[in-house]
Amino acid sequence: MKKIIKISCIALIIVSSLFILTACTTNKKDKKTEEKQTKKQITLGKWSGNTYTNDYLKIKFEMPSNWQRYSDEEILEVMKIGLEYLDNDEKITEKLLELNNVSFLMASDPDTGSSVIMMSEKVALKNASIKFYTDVLKKQLGSVTAMNYELYDSKEEEIAGENYTAMTFKASSNGIDMMQKYYVRKIDDYFFSIILTSPDNEDFLNEMVNSISSY
Repeated sequence: MKKIIKISCIALIIVSSLFILTACTTNKKDKKTEEKQTKKQITLGKWSGNTYTNDYLKIKFEMPSNWQRYSDEEILEVMKIGLEYLDNDEKITEKLLELNNVSFLMASDPDTGSSVIMMSEKVALKNASIKFYTDVLKKQLGSVTAMNYELYDSKEEEIAGENYTAMTFKASSNGIDMMQKYYVRKIDDYFFSIILTSPDNEDFLNEMVNSISSY
C-alpha cells in the first residue's frame, strides 16, 4: 500500500510540473484586458467542512469524509503566494491574474492514494483551442520518464452542466498500474482541468466524478 501511495505522489508531482512546462507568459496589454474580463470573478473558492464551492468555476465538490485536502495556506504555498493575501479577496484576485497557473483544489485519500486536483492554465495564444491544448498535454505526458503513460480513451463528457474533453490514461511505474483522467474545458483565457487519479480502475474514477456538481 505504501508503494501505491508513493506512486500516486509521483503522479501529483508530474501533474504540477507539466502545467509549469506548458505555461506561456502573457504581455501587459493582454493582462489589462483579462483584468477587465475576470477581475470580479476568479477566486480560489471556499471550503465549508468537506464541501468546496467556486463561483468562478461554477463547481461544487463533495470530498469523502476520509480524505485529506490541502489547506488554503498550502494552496497559496504551491503557487508561491504570501499568506498576507489569504483574507483579502480583492488582493488575491489581483494576484491570481498575474499567474499563468492557478491551483484551486488538491485532495486525496491517504489510504489508497486516489486524488482530485483542480487547476487552470493561461496561455499566450489567444485562439488556442481545446484540441491544441490537449494535444500538447498528451505529448508532454508521453515524454515523462518517471511514469509510462498510455492514452486509453478520449471523448466528450459533461460535468456539472459543462462540456469537457475527457482523456483517460493508464499510467505505470515500478510495477504499479494506475488510472488517471483529465477533464479539460476553456474558461475565458484559461484552460481549466480536473485531474482524477486512482490505483483502482476507471469505474472508480467515474464514481469520483459524481462528487462534482454545478454551483
